[in-house]
Amino acid sequence: MRTGFHKGGLSVSTRKWSVDLARTDTISSTERLLELIRGKNDFPSSPPETPPAAPRRSVFFDTFALRKPITIGVNISYQDLKLVKISRTSDTKLELVDFLEVPFEAGMSASSTGFPQFLKKTLTGFCSGFKHLEIWSVISSARVEIRYLRIPRIPRKQLPNAVLWSFRKEVTFNEKEDIFDFEVLGEINDKGVRKTEVMACSAPREEIQRLETLFLKAGWPLSGVTIIPFAIQNLFRTGWIEGKGKNLCCLYIGRDWSRIDIFSNGNLVLSRGIKAGMGSMIEAIRQELFKGASNHAIEMKNPVGLESMEPVEEVLPEQVEAARDIFFGFIEDASTGKEIAGFEVQKNDILRMILPALDRLVRQVDRTLEHYSMHFQNQGISRIYFSGPIGGQRLVINHIGEQLGLPIDTLDPFPEKSLVREGIQIPRTAREREFFVPAVGIALSSKAVTPNFIFTYKDKANVLKNRRINHSVFATLILLMMASIGTYFWQARAIVLKKAEVQALKSQAAKLTPYLDRKLIGELLEEINRKRLSVKTLSGRYLGLAAVGEISFLTPSAIRLSSIITEMGTPSTDKNKKKKQNNLLILDGVVYGNRLTFESLLADYLMKLKASPLFDRPTIKRKAFEFIGNQEVLRFTAEIQLMET
Repeated sequence: MRTGFHKGGLSVSTRKWSVDLARTDTISSTERLLELIRGKNDFPSSPPETPPAAPRRSVFFDTFALRKPITIGVNISYQDLKLVKISRTSDTKLELVDFLEVPFEAGMSASSTGFPQFLKKTLTGFCSGFKHLEIWSVISSARVEIRYLRIPRIPRKQLPNAVLWSFRKEVTFNEKEDIFDFEVLGEINDKGVRKTEVMACSAPREEIQRLETLFLKAGWPLSGVTIIPFAIQNLFRTGWIEGKGKNLCCLYIGRDWSRIDIFSNGNLVLSRGIKAGMGSMIEAIRQELFKGASNHAIEMKNPVGLESMEPVEEVLPEQVEAARDIFFGFIEDASTGKEIAGFEVQKNDILRMILPALDRLVRQVDRTLEHYSMHFQNQGISRIYFSGPIGGQRLVINHIGEQLGLPIDTLDPFPEKSLVREGIQIPRTAREREFFVPAVGIALSSKAVTPNFIFTYKDKANVLKNRRINHSVFATLILLMMASIGTYFWQARAIVLKKAEVQALKSQAAKLTPYLDRKLIGELLEEINRKRLSVKTLSGRYLGLAAVGEISFLTPSAIRLSSIITEMGTPSTDKNKKKKQNNLLILDGVVYGNRLTFESLLADYLMKLKASPLFDRPTIKRKAFEFIGNQEVLRFTAEIQLMET
């Protein structure tokens, strides 16, 4: 299934149809831009005459308005350039800022060498004074393949491969020559099985690069590239046009072919091109008016300029032009008929002439709608919308609606509920407004809503991955910051407590008298040292007497001392060669009692002497058994070193 559309424009009449761009004085700059592009003027060296002042708004309002993200929709048709500027403060709040239609100069087309400069001048004048711009445009959908797929529920990481292989089963494409993209529409219950609805598409890489190069040469790089069916999808998704019904059909009737787009809940699920259009209706009028004329083959010019045309048997160019004038006068709803070949053609006569061709178109549309109902859970179409020049002729669209048995409506890109900036005058007639359907739909594009062939699912996955990394880093930094803040407050609290403690100590110290300082502490230390020296002198003086008293106290009744000799001040040298005074006690005594207990009594005595704080290292120098009278005793001599004072 191939989609198709004419190259941006919806007007196929050979007449140059221009929307009335009458504005208030606030858009006189747009009029000057038109004059410049048409070659009637150069850029003025001095400012033109100042127009009447518009209602003045505050500087804050103007500054805030310039910061709003602006989307520019650029629709390049075969004979003019249509631009729409929409301000997007959120996905639900939109405002139409301006729109413009600029006819091409004679002999100019999108492939002309001077077209990039023409595009640059137009965009520069249209976008001046605005920042944060996103520029979107469209490629032909004739070579774009679109498929609605239902994929079993699988992990998100496996979904791209599953969609790609499911798409390959229905469409053959080359990844080097085509760009593949898909969009997840939601979940659906398919015969009791939960599946994922996916819209997948592929587009020729060369055509996308050609369009990108064109805008780069113009100095205004593109933010997005899409197709007209997705632009119309924007109208429903953003709520710019309120779709009356769940399943809607949009029918565009072109020169030699037409396009059927079916939307379910605002999502494009089916797009089909059919070879039937206004060309066959014009041919029917020609055959009816000029019966019997000599025929010769003439190849009709294709006003759309996209697809090759097959030679059509024509009589004379004048006959073709006459039939075309009659047809377009009819669809423009002209009030009077036009006299051709001696008779006047009325509306009902023209409708009768084109009915066979129109019915063939209706049958193909009906088969497409039946196919949708059969393969999409038996869901019927609730309303059909018309676009293209023929949508302005109520007789034709009423006939199609009656044949299909469906309510009819036309796409109006300037609905009453839309937000239009004050001072912008919208086209008066429905036909004039309908010409801007593609451009308005393009201007409603965003990377979150619209499939974008220069920002595919791979780019979105990379952005999501980077966003997750950024969020992780940000969360880590937040945790570190919170920990640092907690540590800071904890330390601040500790400092406060320490300061309070210091202050309390200072208060306590202030109550002490006298106040302690270095000098006083030094004096107290000297006094203490003097007292210690005095105590030490006294202890040395009475050390011998204290030692005799300690020995008298520790000596048991079984031991009797015969002599106590003190040797005070005996010099000696320790292992570090430092001299000191050694004070010794020499004890002579006798141990009475049982011979078997002499040694134990003497050892116990020595242990008591050693435990005394006055004595150190008591040793036995001599001992021997003797008799005193008839009693055996143990005589000993002990040497005891006195502790230093």
